[in-house]
Amino acid sequence: MAGISGIAAMQLARQANECLRAGKACAARLELLPDATNVLRARAGAVPWRRMEDFLTGIVARRLGQTLVKAAGIDFTLMAGELSNQQIDRLSGLLSGWTLPVTGTQDFDQAQVTAGG
Repeated sequence: MAGISGIAAMQLARQANECLRAGKACAARLELLPDATNVLRARAGAVPWRRMEDFLTGIVARRLGQTLVKAAGIDFTLMAGELSNQQIDRLSGLLSGWTLPVTGTQDFDQAQVTAGG
């Protein structure tokens, strides 16, 4: 099972858990790179030989970059210089506003801080 972690995720976990307990839909929107379109176009021009498998490495962690490329429907074997404007736009959309459904939170045994009294 994959998930998001870190300080921001921990700060949002309580609200997400309350939302889920109430039977409501819950999502997390990640803004990984504002103004991603210009960054991606410049990067594609600078490293046109780089395969999409590693295109985002250095901007985000390699595995996260691969996940984003896959989510954008782009083949890993494509070279950066072969990207269409539509593909850049799809990838840019994910980098500047990737919405993930929240389906649960970690169990109490994973808690670092608890609320209560």
